[in-house]
Amino acid sequence: MDKNSRWLPDFKAALDKVVPDTRDSQVQKVGGYLVIKLLHGYEKGEHRFDASQESDGTLRVLGLPAALYQDSPPTLLAIEEPELTIHPGALAVLADVMKEAAGRTQLLLTTHSPDLISRLPVHALRAVEKLDGVTLISDIDGTKRMDGLRYGP
Repeated sequence: MDKNSRWLPDFKAALDKVVPDTRDSQVQKVGGYLVIKLLHGYEKGEHRFDASQESDGTLRVLGLPAALYQDSPPTLLAIEEPELTIHPGALAVLADVMKEAAGRTQLLLTTHSPDLISRLPVHALRAVEKLDGVTLISDIDGTKRMDGLRYGP
């Protein structure tokens, strides 16, 4: 993310909520590659780690807001199972970021997470199922949502 991005404060705030010891992020050019480093602050000081030293969850938490806070958002942004490798406590923050981003771009999410589903507005949810080789997409009412998205008899 560009250091002059208007979304940088929002990006940093979201990152700070889900990875609390993260103080800053930095992108450096190494050879022909861009390498991200995160500054972590601890009681005994600070240390900068590059992405290869971060956990999968931290990288996922870093990538999702980076995609959602683009200065020139794409027309459509599709994210498959954003809850994967993410601590359940971080889902609330990510759900808020996704809801806010949906005002700037069309956002398509797939998820199996009841926790994430419960944080999204019912009118924005669709049930997708495959029956006899045909994919069916339907609206979800509040009853189905609270029933763990179980369908059928």
